[in-house]
Parts: sequence; structure tokens; C-alpha cells
Amino acid sequence: MVRIPAMAYDATVTEIEELVPSVVQLTVAFAGDSFIFEPGQWVNFRFPEGVSRAYTIASSPERPQAVQLCIRVGAGRGGEALKRLRPGAEVSVEGPFGSFVLPDDDSRPVVFLAGDTGIAPVRSIVLHMLATSDPRAVTVLYEPDQRHILYAADFDPLARAGQIVHESGRIETLMLRNRRSMTGATLMAAGFEPFLDRVSAALREHEVGPALGALDAQLRRGDGLDGVLQLGGLVGDLAGLHAEGDEGPDLGPEALDSVMEELE
Repeated sequence: MVRIPAMAYDATVTEIEELVPSVVQLTVAFAGDSFIFEPGQWVNFRFPEGVSRAYTIASSPERPQAVQLCIRVGAGRGGEALKRLRPGAEVSVEGPFGSFVLPDDDSRPVVFLAGDTGIAPVRSIVLHMLATSDPRAVTVLYEPDQRHILYAADFDPLARAGQIVHESGRIETLMLRNRRSMTGATLMAAGFEPFLDRVSAALREHEVGPALGALDAQLRRGDGLDGVLQLGGLVGDLAGLHAEGDEGPDLGPEALDSVMEELE
């Protein structure tokens, strides 16, 4: 896959929608098709007052003029700036960043394990797979926050039509129920550190995926972001929430690294 270079773009906020309590979706418009990204990536979003936070792209690349960002509202400066933001605001968007993307040379089924707003990059990837008629089978196992299921209007109809498998609940239960489909698949997990720790523990307990040593070697932490740890890649929204909580620094491309762990 050719890496898309990160650049700074001028953009306009066109819509602000509350998806569930404390989670909003921003839609930002770019001039023409100037902004190009891979599904699963994130951006550094700079508010009019200069506050900058990393947010996950939740939409597919097929709509480059209107990019949707999924954000859990924190209590720091980023959260306050978000509350003041209004449609029509002129902002700067830097990116895209991150390598939480599908391998384009692998035909195996894909199983996504998502917790809370970790579902955002999964949505971006799944919508792109369907838009491009990707033949790989898709399973989405999702643990929502307090039963607030994000993007159900997208995933539920696809599941009913048999285009994907979509289940929600406690992640350990979902993994045990789908153990057979996870074996021999590409596994991609997105969520906060405690969620990813539980995913790793469940993989070991049920002996699905790589050996313990190999799994530990594939778990990486973003520099200075102790609230972020992800199997398969780092999600910008999670990093952004961490930064809002402790007024962390702006995030550059070197601050978030990612890996993809494929089940044997």
C-alpha cells in the first residue's frame, strides 16, 4: 500500500450531531477531492482558537468532500472547544495519520473487535469494503459503552441483509461465541487500553491467535500516550480523548504507531 502523505487542509464544519450522550460526530467539508485517506486513519483537528486534538475518521473514502469524525467529548480544553464549535466554523485539519488499515494482499476473512468509540475506524473500513465489493467476509464484534450502540443504523441493516456479521455485548462472550470464525482470520481490534487488555487476555485464554510471546511483541504504546494501546493500530479518537483529559500535547505522525496482528 502506498502511504498517503500527511498535509494541512483548510476545512469547514458543516454538521455537528450528537450520536449518544457524550459522543458527537463532526462533518467537515474540504474543497473538491483534495483530502485523501485510507479507511481506518485519523486526523489532527485544529479548532478556530488553536486547540488541536486527534480524532478518528468514521466515514469512508468514497465521500472525500464530507468527512465524518467520531469524538467522545472530554473535560479538558478540547472538550470545551468542541462545545463552543458551531456549523460554519473554519478549521484546519492535518493528516491523514495512522496505519490501522486493511492489508490489501490478504484474502482471509476479517474479524473486528471494537470497544466504545473504537467502532469509528471499523465503520470507515467496513463501508469502504462494501463500496469496493471487497470479497472478504466481515465480522464486527462490538462492546458499546453503557449500551449506547454507535452506528447501529449502518451495521444492523447490513447484518440483516447478510452482508456482514454484527454482534454487540461483552467482548469476551462475543469472542467465545465466534471463536471458530476468528481462527484463520485477520483480527483487528480498536478501543481503550482496558478493553484491549481484555481482548488480549481472552485471546490467550481461548488459545486463539498468536502465541503469548508473539502477541506481547505486537502490543505497542503511543509515545507519551499512556491511555492508548491497541492491537492492530492506534485510533486517533482514543488518543484525542486522552489528550483532552490531561491537556496533552498536539499529536504528530510520529506519536502514534500501529501494528496489525493476524490470526494464524
